[in-house]
Amino acid sequence: MLDAFKGYAALWISAHFFGLHLLFISSVAVILGHIFPVWLHWKGGRGLATLAGLFIYLHPILVGAWWIFFGILYLLSKKYIIAGMGALFLMNILTAIFYPMEIFIILSVNSLIVFLKYIPRVQQEMNS
Repeated sequence: MLDAFKGYAALWISAHFFGLHLLFISSVAVILGHIFPVWLHWKGGRGLATLAGLFIYLHPILVGAWWIFFGILYLLSKKYIIAGMGALFLMNILTAIFYPMEIFIILSVNSLIVFLKYIPRVQQEMNS
């Protein structure tokens, strides 16, 4: 919950104090700051919960859609990481079709960063 709040708060602060034109930079900064925190010697989390906070800020219904996609994919695959990354991919398709280009760009770039962090886990789960 705290990691999601961090993502939400970063965009809220950016929008309210510096303007909407900095949302992209703020979103990438909070994701990279979560994944590579200086105070933890560049070893942080994978960024998925922080990305959820970005979803909540940009359009809360996106989180609900993400959970639905995840649930369906998990029921089909029985693989947690594969379902999570598949749901993330589907979210990008959804935002490309139904949302303004700015939201699609913010979410797709940050989704790519998170996905790159998950590659070892995806490979591990595919082999099990």
